[in-house]
Amino acid sequence: AASKPDQVKKAHGVFINVFVGLCIVLTAWLLVNITFSVLTGKSITIWTHIDCISAPVSGAFPDAPGAQAPRPRVTGGTRGGPGQPSPTASVGGVYRTSAAAIRTLEQGGVCGGAVPCTSGASLAGIRMQTVDQLIQLHRLCGTQFTVTSAAIGSDGNRGGAHGSGFKADVRLNPTLNACIQSNNPNIFTPLYGGQWVRWGSQEAQVYRDSCGNKYARERPRPGVSGGGPHWDIEAVRGHLCIF
Repeated sequence: AASKPDQVKKAHGVFINVFVGLCIVLTAWLLVNITFSVLTGKSITIWTHIDCISAPVSGAFPDAPGAQAPRPRVTGGTRGGPGQPSPTASVGGVYRTSAAAIRTLEQGGVCGGAVPCTSGASLAGIRMQTVDQLIQLHRLCGTQFTVTSAAIGSDGNRGGAHGSGFKADVRLNPTLNACIQSNNPNIFTPLYGGQWVRWGSQEAQVYRDSCGNKYARERPRPGVSGGGPHWDIEAVRGHLCIF
């Protein structure tokens, strides 16, 4: 019983020390926050407010050495609606090898399986924009088709628009023919009254889509030897037509 006053005094001292310690901590916290608010010009709550940032979109490095440049993303009309031109960065791009162009056509669904991508012709030198336009045509018409000629002919040399890579010859098929000539009058407009006209060394019925691309259904002129009937498609330079 005699020790109780000593214990009470000791406990009282502990509480005083705790209180003094808390005051020191709070005072230090207050001084630090005041200092930060003066230096940064922000409020005293900068330590109590946490701003969350979103996760990175991708951890990839698109400009890393050897990385393949992404193909341009284009926007425009909806399927079955009027074609709308959209600027495309691929206009200057050229496929250096036939295999690369064929691979893109296959990935786009233009050909493959029972429908060969080419009839044996090389697609080297064809523009990326031309290939992209063929993919758009496939998506609109819902049919696969074969490219019979592009920038390089069977003789190993092509001039004019074909040589520039903006043209491709495509084998006829009933679905493709109807798609261009009758099923989509809001997209394809017949030129020259829909009549057969002289078209290079052949004759053709010529159509133009709402972006300016031309689709000539060619056949040999009477009495003149030439290639078989086909579609001669010329892409307008600088824009990809989205159907």
